[in-house]
Amino acid sequence: TEAARLTAATAASRAAAARIHAQLETALTNARDQTKAALDAELNRIQRKIDADAAAQQAKLEQLEDYLKRLEIAHGRFETWFGQLKQLAGSHAADIPPPPEIPTLPADLDLGAIKLEPGAEFKDVRAKLESALTTAPIDLNLPELPAMPKVPPVNIPMLPQIDSSLAIPGTLGYTEVDLTGREIGAVAGFNAFDLQVPGFAVTFLLIGMLMGVSLALIDEQDWGTLERLRSASAPLWATLTGKLLARFLVGFIQMVVLFAAGYALFGISLGRTPAALMIPAAAIAFAGAAFGLIVAGVGRTRDAILPVGAIVIMTMAAIGGCWWPIDLEPAWMRQLALALPTTWAMRAFNDLMIRNLAASSALVPAAVNFGFGIIYTVAGVAIARRRFG
Repeated sequence: TEAARLTAATAASRAAAARIHAQLETALTNARDQTKAALDAELNRIQRKIDADAAAQQAKLEQLEDYLKRLEIAHGRFETWFGQLKQLAGSHAADIPPPPEIPTLPADLDLGAIKLEPGAEFKDVRAKLESALTTAPIDLNLPELPAMPKVPPVNIPMLPQIDSSLAIPGTLGYTEVDLTGREIGAVAGFNAFDLQVPGFAVTFLLIGMLMGVSLALIDEQDWGTLERLRSASAPLWATLTGKLLARFLVGFIQMVVLFAAGYALFGISLGRTPAALMIPAAAIAFAGAAFGLIVAGVGRTRDAILPVGAIVIMTMAAIGGCWWPIDLEPAWMRQLALALPTTWAMRAFNDLMIRNLAASSALVPAAVNFGFGIIYTVAGVAIARRRFG
């Protein structure tokens, strides 16, 4: 096969040499023709100008010759007239002064012999230029490529007949196991929406908590609602607890609706036990509501809460693996993500939906998020007492 390829490449090289030779001949011929045409046009123009100048000079010479002939005739008539004048003067002829002498033409002056013949030397120049434009044919002496050596025959020994009774018993399969070797189920394929539906559900849940808790408290303070509740002897912690509980229920229901829509529209996996998804959903809803309380206590105005809270929530969602697999992030970012509730929520959802683990796999991430929620609640209530108290 290699010898055949080299032979074909050799033939292609020879064909390329022939094409190059033809292209060079064509290019030189075209250049020679164009140069000759340009020189012919210019030489013809010069020839016409020289012919015109020579004709004009010849006409002037003829006029001069005619004038000199008439001048010679007038000279003879003048001599005759002057002789007659002397005869008429008689005795006074000696008193007549001599006339001015008219010069005579040289004896060897023959204007008729002068003939202008333009183009004699010019034609010789044209012939020399045309001779210079004639070039010798191009001869590309390419070295002859050596012939390809013949490939020696290869004797392949005949393989023995395979026993038809031999066969692989059954088919091969694979099963996913954890680090301890315990079977965790066969991987049936990956649906991108198994990652995207819970990821965006968590993202919108945090945004909803920002608007439902943080902005609501700021608005109620601006409207004077909190002042009226305090005048009715309602403790602040009861008001905050009621708002957290209400937003927790709304967020939890929101997660349930989004998972149901993802299952109906995109065919996401609900894992071995669909009810187990409620555990991390409730945990992240609680942590999100408590985080909204912290943002409400830190932010001074509505205009300050919206941009700052949105930036913090988008950063938590991105680093926590809500938008892409967390394994794609660098090591330092994965370590930083452990301090975010979104990371633990996505770990629980991925274990249940993608890795098809048991419901117990969601207990530790959910417990961590409940811990985040308790910490956020304590810190949020402390900040809110100083802010709204």
